Amino acid sequence: MLEVAFRELRKSYVTATKVFSSLINQRLPPRFQNNAKVGVLVQAFAKELGLDEAQQHDLQLAAALYNLGKLAWNDRLLATPAERLSVQPRESYRLYPATGENLLMALEHMEGAAKIIRHHRERWNGSGFPDRLKGEAIPLGSRLLGLAVDFIELQRGMILPRQVMRPQALELLQKFAGRVYDPSLCRAFVTLCRDKAPDLESQGRPVLALETRKLEPGMSWPRISTPPAACCCCTRASSSTPT
Repeated sequence: MLEVAFRELRKSYVTATKVFSSLINQRLPPRFQNNAKVGVLVQAFAKELGLDEAQQHDLQLAAALYNLGKLAWNDRLLATPAERLSVQPRESYRLYPATGENLLMALEHMEGAAKIIRHHRERWNGSGFPDRLKGEAIPLGSRLLGLAVDFIELQRGMILPRQVMRPQALELLQKFAGRVYDPSLCRAFVTLCRDKAPDLESQGRPVLALETRKLEPGMSWPRISTPPAACCCCTRASSSTPT
């Protein structure tokens, strides 16, 4: 009975995550609604690395909610590429990972995902934010999520003031390996995207937003897996230990 109750509790957090992700998309312009695409990419890469189910679960939650901290932004800030931000908007931009973490920390089973979100804008050379972590001090999940987010956002025109084609986006990731990205993780990520992962721009499954009353039998949410039952302390430890 305890195991069943635990699984139901975990499922409720997955449901809440889907709701929060949908709310985020309501605030973003359509071409900036990237959570589902980032989630597909993160899931493929996590499996390629052989991460355990608890780590994969936390990564999927983090991919769905990584831009939760942007909910309070005004429309102009949401639509401005990161490299075009002036001083004051840039300060607001740099706060969003920590804001996202703060919003999730009250939910015990979201602590692993919250930590991943907080550090996904750190840089390998220590010049990132919010804590200027360096190298392997950055949690593995955050390093992975940062690669996936930048790969998608480069193509969407959310970083540079232009949309970058997929091959050029991969070249940019490689160019900044060792400065922004974990070099070995970046190589594995680029190889996965080139050789194994589907082209998300042309083959990604579309997600249709509907009112609840319009839902029909057979429709489904984008999948976020629920890991097997485990004690909370073990789940948090496995998801937050840097490698």
